[in-house]
Formats: sequence, structure tokens, C-alpha cells
Amino acid sequence: MNNAVLYNTKNSVASSLLKYLYHKGIRHIFGVVGREASSILFNEQEGIDFILTRHEFTAGIMADVLARLTGNPQVCWSTIGPGVTNLATGISSACLDRSPVIALAAQAETNDAIYNQTHQCLDNVSIIKPMAKFAAEITNPDDIIPILDQAFEASMTEQLGPSFISIPIDILKTNVSEKVIDSISKRPVKSPKKEYVQNDWKENIDQVVKMIKESNNPLIIVGNAVIRANCVDKIRELSESLQIPIVSSYTAKGVLPSDHPLNFGAISGYMDGILNYNALENILNP
Repeated sequence: MNNAVLYNTKNSVASSLLKYLYHKGIRHIFGVVGREASSILFNEQEGIDFILTRHEFTAGIMADVLARLTGNPQVCWSTIGPGVTNLATGISSACLDRSPVIALAAQAETNDAIYNQTHQCLDNVSIIKPMAKFAAEITNPDDIIPILDQAFEASMTEQLGPSFISIPIDILKTNVSEKVIDSISKRPVKSPKKEYVQNDWKENIDQVVKMIKESNNPLIIVGNAVIRANCVDKIRELSESLQIPIVSSYTAKGVLPSDHPLNFGAISGYMDGILNYNALENILNP
């Protein structure tokens, strides 16, 4: 007789995780699976395709780019230890490019997890936290849904960025309560972006108009928040109607076509070393 502890895969943390992700509109997970495959097979929820990549870095970049293209959160996965350090480069890309990526990683079993001592066991959260808007490790199976809520909300709050959750292998196959499972369907299907707009922006309009009228050489400087806010057409209209040129950040290139007479190019920190002075500061304070 097999003495292994049996668990109900339909009620496991792994199953609840995938059910939650599907409910949130996730249809692809990019990643590399290691020995945690004994606890999560990624077939526990219909409708989600697990796309196996050759390297965790690739998984992170795929989630990063798809998140930027769709404006919706995307998910990547890594195995334990070196898998997390490989994934870190993809997470850093999502951080720098403001992509709502939900990065998930396996961790060594809780009774064997001694950071930097146990084979392939690192402090996942401490590694990723400096480049993530939210980072946590699951210690209680019933916390999986509330922690996912926090991760999605953090990633979708401007400035957008990655969130990270580390899940020990033994917790992945632990059952959660029926209450946790029932709560998934009550979550909002989408995590709307939380915009931060100055409360007094209407009061400042007159001042902006005055500044433009009094300026000899007005200039519009555009960052990629304009793209995320779907305001490209409005910026173009403003530029063309007032004949004010645009300078964009490196990640906002394309706000105006490259051959547009009002496109004065892109500017970034790379230029400082080439020009030997702070280019953006020189534009604002000639």
C-alpha cells in the first residue's frame, strides 16, 4: 500500500492559483518547470496554455512584451533557485519598461528551506524585491488568493510594473479551504489600471495655456505613460494644432512618425555620455 499523503488536486493551491489566473483573463503562462512538477502540472485548469521556454529569462521577456502590447497582466514561471536568478533579468525588464507582469516561482519545501544552505534554495523574495512593486512568499495555503489580489493590484497601479510570488513546493499541493475556492469567482475579472492624476489639474490648465502663449519655443516632452493611457492621438492632435514639436523618451518612440516635421527625436540617459552633458536638463534649462 502506498503510504504517500494523498491530496485533492481540485482543491490544491496549484489548482486554485490557475483557476484564479484564468478568472483574471490569463490564457498563457511562459516558463520553465523543475521538480515542482510533482505539485503543479499546469493542466489543472482548462484554457491556460503553458508555453515552455528554453530559459527563464526568455519567459520573463515574453510576459513583459505581451503585457506591453496588450496592456493586461501576463504571467511567467520559474523553477527554484537558479531559475529565479535567471528570471530576474526578465523581471527587471518589466520594471524598467513599466509592464504589469506577474512573476511566479517555486521554492524549496518549507521544512527544508534554509536560504543559501539547502540545495538550490535562495531567498527568492529578497532577490526580486528591489525590482518588483510587490514581492511575497506563501507560507499559509489559504493566503494564496489574497496575495494574488495584492500582486495584481500592485502591478496595475501606475507606474505599472512586475509583482512576484514565491511558492514552496509542498504548499503548491496543499489543499485550501472551500471558502478560498468559492472566493475566486467573486473577484473582479479585470484589474483596472489605477491612474494617478493631479487633483488640481483643471485649475492648472489656465497656467499651462499662459505658459505656452508666452513661450518662444514651446516643447512637448512625452514618456511612455502616454502610450499606456492610450493618449497618443490626443498628443499628436495637440502638437499639430499648436505646431509644438515633440521630444519623446526612449520607450515612447513612435508617438509621432520618425519623418514627421514635429518629431524632434528621442532622448535618454544614454545620450548624456555621448554629449557629455545632461541632455534633458539642457532642453528644460538652456
